[in-house]
Order: sequence, then C-alpha cells, then structure tokens
Amino acid sequence: MKTGTRHGSTLSGRFRDLLLQLARHSHRDLASIPNHPQRAIHTLRTRMKKIPAIVFLVKTRIPPRSCRAILASARRMRKAFSAQRDAQVAAELGYREKTTVRRRSAPALFDESLRLLRLVEAESLDGLTWEEVRDAYVKTYRAGRRLLRACLKDPEPARLHSWRKPVKKLYYQSLLLRGAPGMKQRIRRARKLGRWLGQDHDWQLVIEAHPEAEDAIAPARERQRRRIFKLARELYSKRPEKLGRKLDSYRPFA
Repeated sequence: MKTGTRHGSTLSGRFRDLLLQLARHSHRDLASIPNHPQRAIHTLRTRMKKIPAIVFLVKTRIPPRSCRAILASARRMRKAFSAQRDAQVAAELGYREKTTVRRRSAPALFDESLRLLRLVEAESLDGLTWEEVRDAYVKTYRAGRRLLRACLKDPEPARLHSWRKPVKKLYYQSLLLRGAPGMKQRIRRARKLGRWLGQDHDWQLVIEAHPEAEDAIAPARERQRRRIFKLARELYSKRPEKLGRKLDSYRPFA
C-alpha cells in the first residue's frame, strides 16, 4: 500500500498542528488558574496527557533526543499539580491530606510551557506515513491487551495503575482516528475503562494515606474491579493483527 507525498505532507502538518495547539493552550491554562483553578488545572493536565499519546504515533519522525525532551517537558507540567489533585480526591472522599500541597512557582511553569512550545515548533514530522501511525496505534493497543492479561493474573494496585497509561493513550489516540471502523465504540470503552482504573488508583492513594479507610472502600472497589475486567475484555477482544488489517485502508484527515 503506497502513500503519496501529498498525503504524507498533510498527515505531518495535521499532527504537528495538534501538538502545537496543545502546547500553546498550556500557556493559556496557566494564566487561567488564579480565576478558575480547578477547571484550568484539570484542562492543563489533560493536555499534557494528550501530548505523549500523539507523540507516540509520530515518534518515528522525531529524533530520540527531541522526543525525550518533549515528553519530559509535558510530564513536568502535568506533575506540577499532581499533589494538589490527589489532595482534592482525598477531600472528596471525606479524608484530609496529612501533608502540605506544594507546586512549582508560576514563573517556572510559564517558562516550561514556552520551552515545550519551542520543542514542538522545532519538529516538522516531514514524511510521516499512515503506516507509521497505524503501527504505533496497534502497538498501544497491544500493550494494553498484554497488561490486561497480567492484571487478570495479579490485580495488585501498582500493576492496575500501570495498565491505565496505555488505556488512556489508546483513548486519546482513538479520538484522533474517530472516523476509522469500530473507533467510536473503542473510544467509549477506553474512556470508561480509563476512568474506572483512575478511580481504583484514587482509592489506593486514600488507603495508603488513611489505612483505616480500607474496610469502607473495599466493597465498592471489588465491584468496580469486576466491571473493569468485563469491560476490558470487550475493549481488547480483537487480536492486534486483525485490528491492523482493519485500519489498513483508513486515511485520517483526508
């Protein structure tokens, strides 16, 4: 299957535009935090999760050193508010955090957002083909499927939390490819599975900080885990090779 130069150029441009948009909007999110802290922080963290998902699809066209720099910058932006987010979850469940929540200073974060933008601007993604994007997407799917099997054997909290990363990555990547066959259903299932795995991790954080909460949380957590594995079997029912063949003729942004 051949990909023409014109289509390859369009594909490169669209993915680059998406990354640039996320990087530029991070600056706006930071500026909104004083007036709308909860909403702005949530939006910023979501953008910083989308960037690695997109980068994974196009990383064959980004030098390894630049790829690591972009991912590290997005990770620093996301983690700057992790403690604050964890404290909010604990409060919503009726528990007060025992430690003081701290975050990086606003000037440092604005500098980081500009650094991220410069890193993305430096990459053209020239020559990107659909085959490269498709193969990366299938690789994300395969990673999630493999971790499903591992979690079925031993659903310990750290493994479940690791599993959430490829699930969320699959969700964000599927949003970009929403016109492909079967993608709408995959988006819905990946979104719900990611949310449920996130809730399981939130419960774990509360239990670690407040061991006395475990007995109260355990029944709901067990019910949730049964739902998690039922949904995951549906999400990952297709063999990766078959998924790749099904996506073979699809062309995003066409």
